[in-house]
Amino acid sequence: MLHTVKVPKQFEPIFKKAQDYVDKYFKKRKDDPSKGTIEIFGERYILVRAASMSIDFFESIKNLYKDQGEEEAFNVARQLLFDIAHAIGRQDAKSFHKKMKLEDPVERLSAGPIHFSYSGWAFVDIFAESRPAPDESYCLIYDHPFSFESDAWLKSGKKSDFPVCVMNAGYSSGWCEESFGVPLVASEIMCRAKGDEACRFIMAHPSKIEGYIENYLKKKPKLAKKITKYEIPGFFKRKEAERALRESEEKYRAIFNTAKDGIFINDETGNFIDVNPTAWESLGYSKEELLKLSNKEIELEAAGDETFKKVQDASLEKVMFEVNQKRKDGSFLPVEIIRTLFICGSQRFSLSIARDITERKRAEEALLKVNEELEQRVKGRTEELLSTNKLLRSEIEERKQAEEEIRKLNEELEQRVNQRTEKLEATNKELESFCYSVSHDLRAPLRAINSFSQILFDEYLDKLDDEGKRLLHIIRGNTDKMSELIDDLLALSRIGRRDIELLDIDMDKLIQAVCNEIETATSDRNLQINLKPLPPACGDEGMIRQVFVNLIANAIKFTRSREAAMIEVGGYAKDSGNVYYVRDNGIGFDMQYIDKLFGAFQRLHNGEEFEGMGIGLAIVKRIINQHGGKVWAEGRENEGSTFYFTLQAKR
Repeated sequence: MLHTVKVPKQFEPIFKKAQDYVDKYFKKRKDDPSKGTIEIFGERYILVRAASMSIDFFESIKNLYKDQGEEEAFNVARQLLFDIAHAIGRQDAKSFHKKMKLEDPVERLSAGPIHFSYSGWAFVDIFAESRPAPDESYCLIYDHPFSFESDAWLKSGKKSDFPVCVMNAGYSSGWCEESFGVPLVASEIMCRAKGDEACRFIMAHPSKIEGYIENYLKKKPKLAKKITKYEIPGFFKRKEAERALRESEEKYRAIFNTAKDGIFINDETGNFIDVNPTAWESLGYSKEELLKLSNKEIELEAAGDETFKKVQDASLEKVMFEVNQKRKDGSFLPVEIIRTLFICGSQRFSLSIARDITERKRAEEALLKVNEELEQRVKGRTEELLSTNKLLRSEIEERKQAEEEIRKLNEELEQRVNQRTEKLEATNKELESFCYSVSHDLRAPLRAINSFSQILFDEYLDKLDDEGKRLLHIIRGNTDKMSELIDDLLALSRIGRRDIELLDIDMDKLIQAVCNEIETATSDRNLQINLKPLPPACGDEGMIRQVFVNLIANAIKFTRSREAAMIEVGGYAKDSGNVYYVRDNGIGFDMQYIDKLFGAFQRLHNGEEFEGMGIGLAIVKRIINQHGGKVWAEGRENEGSTFYFTLQAKR
């Protein structure tokens, strides 16, 4: 007897067989709370609260994307949930088929709804008009009477205006896709969470699903009037975009490989990282041989060629020059090179296009000989000499005109860049003013919440039950966190609003004063601060004081788990300025998250274990950026961290 799925009469024997071996699979369950493990048929499982993967997840994404509007936030949430569930469904199906040694596609698919029921997702009611064929005509129409997602919304007392059973749709289509080897997606056209009588789905091939939904609604005109909104998952649309990107890259590679000119791509040191066939064939190398060389090894400087020196110094972003390239056999190839500098990520590269000018050089040499003969013939002929001088003056005039045009173009470009810079600066100031105003305006309602909660605490605490007291403590705790967040926002915005007063700073004196204050405030800690000599710098003393306070406070915070907190502060001079650092023996961090380290409100550690809002390092970065310096960090988990920043040397 079937009790885990409802199917048309003709499918009952297949699903009865599937129910038997799925039941056998889930009966082999072992729970071991002492190790935090749940095993089923030798496979580890986890239990996840249903609401956390539905209504709570939507609320979290809505808060993260609140600046883009609720609808866009929910679109992001639906997309993430569908894609994750679709991938999980495929992998669960693959693992289950392997463990149960299922080869027949129909047996593989029939296990899906029953596995779905046993694992707590939903009960599946498959309709008779379904057609589960192993090709693009596949169509499955079914209900989930007890979907965990719609149940979560209903139990929360909330109602949605869109179908919420996204993971059910993704997981089930992923399982069926893996079973039949046909791309499949599922769309929920009715949902109990938005007031419909059932959670109804249609599953089909991505190219067919919209047509199946339209045909189904035409057959059910009364039902069609009730359906207000449904969504076709965009999983395969993104796959199509990825395919288009690959095609674009293939076209670029085809152009690169078939270009008649040699193309060289170098890193900042001049070493080759890619070359095209023309490049290595014209020089007599294999690709592998040429990639072991650099520009310096194949480009021979022409006598008196100042342009070549500028390129070596990388003082120009784009240049054109002529040079002799040395072939593998020792001969030379004269080329005209157009070299462009570009940045990819954080690295600088150069792209060089080398055109063979052997024939042009021969023509120039032949022309030179002709000119020499003409010069001998016209020697003593005054009329011809005057004519030649006239031509030369004309060329000089044309060159002057060209130089004047270039000068005007440079002036226009500089003016545009200045205008763009002014606009960007104005925009930044507006953003900082907005942040300051919003943070400042939030104080009034927060102060009211705090005052009223204090009144409740002082005058009505004995009238509240334990749950009321707990909730009141939560309100007051979150009010304190919100106040701290607003203070951090104001501190961050004030950095951008404050004018910098650049003066020479005695850094040794400054850090000594900072450490005296910190040691007084942390007298209960086993704290050792080792101060190295610091070179004097030029900057705003108040702001640089804030930088040291934030970095040392950060070091103290993350050395709390150490018996003895060891902090070292030092610095040294470099050609481009001074480098200062604060090093600790704390818990460190994983370098793969370095990009998040200096972001506002970004945290790499648990907020319950380490207090703060994640604003201190963002303030440090903003101050140093305003001084024209750089900030970076190095660290390893459980081995400490070192934070560096640069400043101008004393004037």
